[in-house]
Formats: sequence, C-alpha cells, structure tokens
Amino acid sequence: MTAEAALTKMSYVLSKTDWSLQKKKQAMMRSIRGELTQPPDPEREYNSLLQNISQFLNLTHPIEVQGLQSAISHVLLSSSIFHNDLNRLVKLCDSGINIHAVNSDNRSLLHLAVGGSHIDVIKFLLLKGLSVHTKDSYGQTALTEAIRHERQDVVEILVENGANLELNTLGDFLTRCAANGHLKRLQLFEIAGADLNTRNKSGRTALHEACLHNKAKIVRYLLSKGANKMCADTLGITPQDISTKLQDPEILTMMSADHNNHRSGP
Repeated sequence: MTAEAALTKMSYVLSKTDWSLQKKKQAMMRSIRGELTQPPDPEREYNSLLQNISQFLNLTHPIEVQGLQSAISHVLLSSSIFHNDLNRLVKLCDSGINIHAVNSDNRSLLHLAVGGSHIDVIKFLLLKGLSVHTKDSYGQTALTEAIRHERQDVVEILVENGANLELNTLGDFLTRCAANGHLKRLQLFEIAGADLNTRNKSGRTALHEACLHNKAKIVRYLLSKGANKMCADTLGITPQDISTKLQDPEILTMMSADHNNHRSGP
C-alpha cells in the first residue's frame, strides 16, 4: 500500500466517531481493492474447481480424479474455442491445462479452432506448439480442415507454419472435390502445394471426375492449371475418353481445344 493510500484510509477510519476502537482496527486490517488485493492465480483457481467437484462427486481414487480433470479440461478448452474467447483460453493455459490433448475423435484444439476459423486463437495455439500434422480419426489434418471450410487465410497461416499435404490421401481429396464441384477447395489445395494431376487409388485424377460428373467450371479450371487430359487410370481410361463418351458440348469443346497432352499410364 502506498503512503498516500494508507493515510487516506486512516483518515477515513478515524473520522468515524460512531465506530468502536475494535471496529476501526478491523477496518484498518482489511485490504483496499487495487492496493492489497492479490491478482487471481489461474492455476490455484483451476485446482480449487477440480477439488470442489471431486468432493461433490465423492471421488477419491486418483484414476477417477484424473478422468474428471481430463473431462473438465476438454469442456473448458472447447468452450473457449467455440466462443472464440482468447482471453479465457490464455487463462486456462496459464492454469496448467494440457492443451496438446485430443478428444475421442483424435481432434486437437487446432482442428476445433480451424473449424471455427478463429484466426487469433489459431495463431495462439500455433505459438504454443500445437502440431499442424495431427490427423483426426477421419484422416483430416488442420490444413485439410481449413480447405474443407474454404478459408484461404487459415490455409496460408498453416502453410507458413509447416503444414503440408500427404500424397497417399491427396488424390482422394482432389477427386472428391472435382466430382462434387468444389472449385474453391481445389484452388486452396493448389495454394497449399498440391499437384492437381495427383491420382487416387483407382489411378484417376480430378479431371477424370470433373468430366465424368459434367462439372464444366472444374474442367475449365483444371485445364487452365495444366491438367493432363491423356492421363490413363488403372483401366486405361483418360479424361479425354470420358468427355468423348459423354458428349457434353461445353466440356467436349474445352477438351478438344488443346492436343498438347500425351497419353500417360497410371
């Protein structure tokens, strides 16, 4: 307490002529907010919360308490990310909560933050060392999650922090995007470093699927990026073969415009 604050408090207390000496002593011993109030201790508050809930549930075994701690931590962290509450997330981290834990689907906090496109939270988690390579139970990384949500700003942040695409699943992602007409996602895959001629397990490329499902906009985009029209799948079928077979006028015109591609096998 500063000297000025102490004198002000003493002057106020002594001016209370209707107070007893004992009451004045007690008033002098109480802290003045802003002078003697202790700053909150996040770790102590979190441990106190765990202790109170453990006592309420009558949990005594260490394994039970550990399970409770894991469940509470996940709920508190997930809630902070869902509400884009960076201040609360920082406070929870300061309390000693393990932010590297994953949920039952093996989704990390980074997956959750990317799903909500919370830029400040994403940057904070990356600063705290969360891995950009963690895959959930469905094979999704934070990067493919960002692409699925069509957030270029998030994709660029993740790539800058070392995120990359796995070749063994890339072909499946690209062909699904093409078949479903997800142009923006294909563009983001390219920004993330994808080779748009990457094949799936059947030897097919995104251009195969775009021609097969009559996705003219996708075909136009892929051709503008150098997609190979003569790339044969495991059955020897090329995108050019598919467009010729289906005879979609717009796609057929685009596919016939350039004959620079040469047939290549799977």
